[in-house]
Amino acid sequence: MDPQRSIITLCQDVYAQAKRLPILADPSIGFEVLLTPPRYRPPILFVGYQPGNGAKDMSVQQARDCGYEDWPQRNDLLCGNSRLAYWLQTMFGRERLSDCVAMNAIFIRWRSVAEYRRAVPRKSREEIERFCLGKVEAMVAAMKPERIVVIGFSTLDRLGSRTDRGAGGRKLTIEGQVFGRKVLATQHLSGARISNEERKSIAKRVLDFSSIEDGPA
Repeated sequence: MDPQRSIITLCQDVYAQAKRLPILADPSIGFEVLLTPPRYRPPILFVGYQPGNGAKDMSVQQARDCGYEDWPQRNDLLCGNSRLAYWLQTMFGRERLSDCVAMNAIFIRWRSVAEYRRAVPRKSREEIERFCLGKVEAMVAAMKPERIVVIGFSTLDRLGSRTDRGAGGRKLTIEGQVFGRKVLATQHLSGARISNEERKSIAKRVLDFSSIEDGPA
């Protein structure tokens, strides 16, 4: 089967299964897996921890009939109005981002990670995490991105491990490993106070990085 077709089939299955998570029986709670259409061999795969940003956003992605329409038809990194989208456009340019993929590690939408942890019992969170991370690992394996960029050092700590803690002083990026793959974690691009020069440095580090052992194809 064509790799792109296989990825679409896999992602459709992920969305169908995600809708059956018990927590989504509450109609006020939504979910978000992908922020962009899925793609085979994207130049960069951005992975955030969990969608949030206020009560209004909690029901943005409600359970619907499974199909291609369940993920954004347009690339939210280009069309969205979030602070993360703005900064990624500033750092990498719209043309490069048009071929990139972005996803969440934990799919359930909540106002914030802190509120999610307070409101949802630990056992339920662990079940959700096992489900979501298993699906993310499968999608990453199918998409075979040239670079995997984890947004936020704390996200890397939750998902995998640090293999390079960086030099002394202010750290902008840290190498790590998630799902047995090399990743580059950045300061949280929408939350941390980062200067324009530091953003240029982060962008260069990302473009010089490869998650493929023998370098990008």
